Amino acid sequence: LSAIWFALASAAAFAAFIFRESRAERPIIAVGLLRQSGFALLNLVSVLTNLAAFSVWLLVAYFLARVPDTSLAEGGAILATAAAGAVLAAPIGGRIVGRYISAKWLTVSGVVAIGAGLLWISTWTEQTPTILRVAALFVQGIGSGLFQLGYSDTVTAALPLRDRGVAGSLVLLTRTMVTVTAASVVWMVFAILSASGGFLEAFQQTFRLAAMLALTAAALLAVSPRIKQGPPADMQG
Repeated sequence: LSAIWFALASAAAFAAFIFRESRAERPIIAVGLLRQSGFALLNLVSVLTNLAAFSVWLLVAYFLARVPDTSLAEGGAILATAAAGAVLAAPIGGRIVGRYISAKWLTVSGVVAIGAGLLWISTWTEQTPTILRVAALFVQGIGSGLFQLGYSDTVTAALPLRDRGVAGSLVLLTRTMVTVTAASVVWMVFAILSASGGFLEAFQQTFRLAAMLALTAAALLAVSPRIKQGPPADMQG
């Protein structure tokens, strides 16, 4: 129960920060941007997507450790394919964004790929061939790389030119907050499911839920209003 008081203190500190920033002549970040429904929804999508994607880093290692004849080194190499997918997708996405596809639809595509990868992971059993495990993680990793690129590009473009130095910090802050939250939420869901169904069933159900969360986020972003380039005119001064 002590966590409740920490949560209340955190919420109060965040509210005080917003209050101060909204009245500062030169704020760290123009909080008025959150009045744009598209910008607020984009950050909500980021929260949901990162929450779903973190299930890979939290649970897949435990699954691989239970697979017979799979060493720790082999399990680590399999898990690393998710990161490899993200590393590969980012420079490719950087070349096509703005030329062949908008940042919004690149982001949507990334979230859909994350959802597809998570749904594929939810079908794993101990008999699933290694190549299919690698493929599922690689698809999820590609989605993460495309999503982070499109999201970062959109957030940067939405900020005024003089404030774009904080764009990376805003993206990192959102991701870090969700990572900490996901470590508790995803594990809590998994623990509740495993209490009644055992490890494998809980693993599959958790990833199905994560996939649904990611695909819901993709649908929300697809129908979201367009985000303006830079702030409204009254924020420029």
